[in-house]
Amino acid sequence: MRGLSRKASARLVHEVLGADVSGALVDRLVEHAAGNALFLEELIRGVKEGRGEGAPETVLAMLQARLGRLEPGLRQVLLAASLFGRTFWAGSVRLLLSGDSPADVLKEWLQRLVEQEWLAPQPTSRFPGEEEYRFRHALVRDAAYGLVPDGHKPEGHRLAGRWLEQAGESDPRVLAEHASLGQQHERAVHFLTRAAEQLFERHDMPGTVRCVDAALALGPQGADLVQLRALQAAIAFWTGDYAKLFDMSPAVLAELRAGSPLRYWLISGLYMSHCLRGEQERASALGQEVLRTRPAPAARAICLEALCSISSMGTYCGARQEASAFLARLAELRAEVGPEALLEGAWSSFAQGFFAIHFEARPWSSLAWLEEGARGLFEVGQDRNALGAQVLWAMGMEALGDRARAEALLREGVTLALGLRLLPVLLHARLHLALFLAGSAEASQRQEALALVDGVDAGEGPNFFLLGASGPVVPDLQRLARH
Repeated sequence: MRGLSRKASARLVHEVLGADVSGALVDRLVEHAAGNALFLEELIRGVKEGRGEGAPETVLAMLQARLGRLEPGLRQVLLAASLFGRTFWAGSVRLLLSGDSPADVLKEWLQRLVEQEWLAPQPTSRFPGEEEYRFRHALVRDAAYGLVPDGHKPEGHRLAGRWLEQAGESDPRVLAEHASLGQQHERAVHFLTRAAEQLFERHDMPGTVRCVDAALALGPQGADLVQLRALQAAIAFWTGDYAKLFDMSPAVLAELRAGSPLRYWLISGLYMSHCLRGEQERASALGQEVLRTRPAPAARAICLEALCSISSMGTYCGARQEASAFLARLAELRAEVGPEALLEGAWSSFAQGFFAIHFEARPWSSLAWLEEGARGLFEVGQDRNALGAQVLWAMGMEALGDRARAEALLREGVTLALGLRLLPVLLHARLHLALFLAGSAEASQRQEALALVDGVDAGEGPNFFLLGASGPVVPDLQRLARH
């Protein structure tokens, strides 16, 4: 008999658990059951009886009994494969079986497991030259993993992590999990830190915090601990926890190497925070370091972002001479790589446009720079910063009298930021859209502006998005919209 379709499986979940059950829970149950009505029934029963969403013991016991009746070779393949998760590769299983089984024998075993519907071959593979397979049911993988002796699991995960790294695994979280389960704590800390840095670059603050906390729980020492503390301080800036930022930063900066990515991230946040507190001398001292320090090759992109952020904040706070110096440094870095360097060109255009729209009566030039900056940042995948540039691009359109285009850009920015869950950028875009609508002659748009600012949550991003040069902007927007 053919298994249940996803639609039929979802309908069964809703009929038993009710119409209010979350879509995420329905998806997990349907995915785990993979069309098997008995498995789905047991999974639903487990949730209904308050036993959680994990694999029910009744199903696992049934599957483990079936696994126990398999030929030893077939069973060993499934147990070895289970150490990788639901997806694995022929070469990975061969390694865990210590190479005792010739390639043709292993291929025959895998084919038999496919025919018996334990496994499903995948049409493409993440790793070139490696045949990829997948357990047909997540519950089968869980049952097989449960049969692996606990004493064998650490070594199995160490081998799995080594194979994945050599094969080209690009997700450090996967490697960190195998290292942790393999009791290689230093290695796990290394990969968790790398994962945290990648998530921070994508502005996934919750994901960054999870990786940092997981790494700190493993008791890191030395340089690893410094990197994690630096990430905590940088996160504090983006989440508006300035007390934590200022408390942690001195000790962390004393340990961070000049020209490193984390130092640029941290200095950028500190500079902007000091500016907003009126501590211009402290901000300037940090800014001077960025001007005179040459970035390490791996930190070049982060240095460019820091220069743009610092220049923009200097502009925002009226420090024209200082902002000009940062713009000049950006231009130097851009000149070193030539006009074909998209990232350098995008950052330079963004910063120049920000400066011009605030300090210079050149609306056409401002508009051209901001549009170029936004398009360039989108092209190189810097969506968070590209959306910030797009908001300013809209301001340029408004200054030139094209309110329709300005409104379209602002609304698009809000929609994109919401879809990408870039909360600080969403807050920035919403406030600028509210400012735009508050000045409208149409009562409906002014009411929309009020709704936008009344719904502002300061927890969505750094507090500087809610501040103007002379104080909070939300009350000012509310007064403008009402009058």
